[in-house]
Amino acid sequence: MADRVGQQKKRGSGGRTTPGIVPPDPLSVDPVMRPWAEFTRLIHDELYAVGDPATRLSQSELGRKANISRAHMSNIFAGRAYTWQTCRALVAALGGDPAEWESRHRMTEERVRQGAVDLAGLIPLPGAGSATESAREIRDWDSRRGRRWRGLTRWLRALTRRGEGGSDESREGTLHRTISAAAKIVRRAEADYYLTPRFSVLADAPVASRRKRSIRRAGWKREPPRPRTIRELYAASGKSLMLIAQPGLGKSTQLAKLARHLAAEALAASQAGHRHQLPVLLDLATYRKSERLEDWIATAAHRQRGVAEARARLLLAEDALLPILDGLDTVPEADREECVTQLRRFQEKCTGLVVSCRTADEELARRVGALLSVELAAPTTDDVQNYLLADQAALTDVKAALDDDESLWELFLSPLMLKIIHRTYAGRTAPELKVSADLRTRTELIFDAYVKRMLTEGPESRYRPEQTLTWLTWLARTLSGRGEQIFHLDRVGVDWLPKRGHTLFAILDGSFAPTFVTLLTCLWLMAADRMGVLDTDFAQAGQVVLIGAIMTVAVAIGSRGGFADQDEKGGYLWMFGWIAGGALLCGQVAPDVRWSDSGVRVLCLVYLWVAVASLEGTFRSAHVPVEQIRWTLRPRMTIAPSQRFFALGVIPLAVIGAQAVLFGYVFSLLLPGGLWFAATLLLVLIYGLGDNIEPSLRDKRPRPNEGTRRSARFAFLLGSANAIAVALTILLLFWIAAPGTPPDRLWLAVGLFAPLYGVLRAVRFGGMAAALHWIIRLIMVIRGGTPLRYQRFLHHAEQCILLHSTGNGFVFPHSLFQQYLNTPARDLTARLGLLSDSR
Repeated sequence: MADRVGQQKKRGSGGRTTPGIVPPDPLSVDPVMRPWAEFTRLIHDELYAVGDPATRLSQSELGRKANISRAHMSNIFAGRAYTWQTCRALVAALGGDPAEWESRHRMTEERVRQGAVDLAGLIPLPGAGSATESAREIRDWDSRRGRRWRGLTRWLRALTRRGEGGSDESREGTLHRTISAAAKIVRRAEADYYLTPRFSVLADAPVASRRKRSIRRAGWKREPPRPRTIRELYAASGKSLMLIAQPGLGKSTQLAKLARHLAAEALAASQAGHRHQLPVLLDLATYRKSERLEDWIATAAHRQRGVAEARARLLLAEDALLPILDGLDTVPEADREECVTQLRRFQEKCTGLVVSCRTADEELARRVGALLSVELAAPTTDDVQNYLLADQAALTDVKAALDDDESLWELFLSPLMLKIIHRTYAGRTAPELKVSADLRTRTELIFDAYVKRMLTEGPESRYRPEQTLTWLTWLARTLSGRGEQIFHLDRVGVDWLPKRGHTLFAILDGSFAPTFVTLLTCLWLMAADRMGVLDTDFAQAGQVVLIGAIMTVAVAIGSRGGFADQDEKGGYLWMFGWIAGGALLCGQVAPDVRWSDSGVRVLCLVYLWVAVASLEGTFRSAHVPVEQIRWTLRPRMTIAPSQRFFALGVIPLAVIGAQAVLFGYVFSLLLPGGLWFAATLLLVLIYGLGDNIEPSLRDKRPRPNEGTRRSARFAFLLGSANAIAVALTILLLFWIAAPGTPPDRLWLAVGLFAPLYGVLRAVRFGGMAAALHWIIRLIMVIRGGTPLRYQRFLHHAEQCILLHSTGNGFVFPHSLFQQYLNTPARDLTARLGLLSDSR
């Protein structure tokens, strides 16, 4: 599309054109859009038209500089509406202050909304009453009856709502947690030192190329560093900031400071009745190119900072969440290009984004296209000298080593290394600082001395130093391999196990519920046989149990173990192969079973119910910790559109059918009369109501592994509640409708269905997650990666300042320290000279 008509030209042959953009005329546009035309006219007059006409950019050039398409630029200068993201980019491209124009943009939006309301009041819709009638309707809605209806509407909407809302209480709770977490990071980083941060503003250094009117960006031009605060820089950035720094200079600490300031401001605004964006500090290392940035932010906000995932998605949709993303350079190399693309797209869609990156990946950071990029400069030599003089008595040998060897300044200009050196050599000699070596070797020597001192001179513990080091190196290797930095004990899943352990886990996972159900059913059959109610051949029942065990193991290995080392096609072949092999093996046993035996039939029907009910776990995972529950008409299910018919139609009907056949058959055997239909209907209804319970995770966990403890607690409570409900339903039904029912048969019915309901509900809601967590932990202990009392060990490592707690998780003091521990434990133990009798 050509530039907008109205470009002014210099007359004369051979003269070049002088570009100029014609502003919109507010009187010639639609009255509804007139505020936008006036707003764009202000931008033109105050920012564009103030410079030399000969140096003004054309509309196309301005669009390229602001990263706005030509069509969108034409709409802007035609008096159309545009978002604050577009306005921010346009103002920044013209050299204006985005913070100054944000309020003007918001006022324009409000004028447009008010104008639409006024016009709607002037021109009534066909069939509508007068303004007086409309006002009366509104007053009626605000009356007591209206409030009642609104309360009922909100209650019904809450039942069908899938996620948590962004209420003021939820917002304030999230802000309080953000302030607390960020303040903890800042206090920990500045516990032993305080250095005034200095920042350099990075500006593009354009270089004219051979093509006319084109600009090639050659890199960043740095201004001299000077003391500033990260909050001041964010205010000047128009809510689009890129922070780069060398490793160990404290960019994560600066982002934590920014998150603390913004959260405190948002909290004050929320208490005053205003809405500000909620900052959330996230680590970008877990991003993968297979997911959209918004989806990753919602998941990471929940996993890293305890924000409910549904609430995070709602805040993103409302443009009320401010992501502060740390570590663009820590994204896996194969995913970085897509991450940059997603960040650029997110900036065009939402207001507010802060990203940090290492200076070595400056080109990667530049492609994000933030409105303001700054670099955190290293401390000056005067800062370091003042720091050493503040504790001169303890750091005498350190200062002497620095005076003798000026090459050590490269180490001392890093706040991280300055802290490590202080903790390692305070009140001691510093022989590692006097070794002539390169920077990397000296850094490793200092880390060696630090770890050895923390392990040998730290708090007393039952763990030997080489044990602690072995478990820490395993944790560092595992986190680095997963691209993560925060370790949550209650989030350890099967993906933490080696591939060889997946098959064992699949067998235990698949046989967990059937084992309990089989045990309960066999005990019930023994009781019924002893009471003379049922005549069961236990040899035949044993064959049925054998068939069930064979198929359970075959399906478990086939459905889970086959996909670990193969592609999707090979995984399906593996699955069908194991199922077919199990079916052939069962075919050798099945002909000898007398299927007419009543006990055998009961056992088979119980197996059928459990097998069909387990299919629901495909769409409602039972492995997730259950920390809080709610009842809803529409529980959340992880299904694709192509699976809706199967998940919402076939499986529920199959579960109801299996239940009806089992209940009807057992009631017809035990209880006379026609009440078996009513009892079956009530039990199916109880199961259906229990299926609408939706588990979720808590926003805040007071201590590590709280998710596992809560899951076990909910499993017990829900299992007991379902068992009691089933028992009372059966007893009350037959006590009211058939008071002459034999008590032994009635209690047999209760003794079968109440425990079955209780076990299935306990397994489904928390029991499976808690049991599999401890199974995974046991496998990790057997392989030597972790101790049995892992939480106690993590707290011991925190006391030794080898780990830091963050919320209910743990993190290494710095990513450089995690990289240092990402090495075989045997090599590091030998280098440190840590023997079994070192204590």
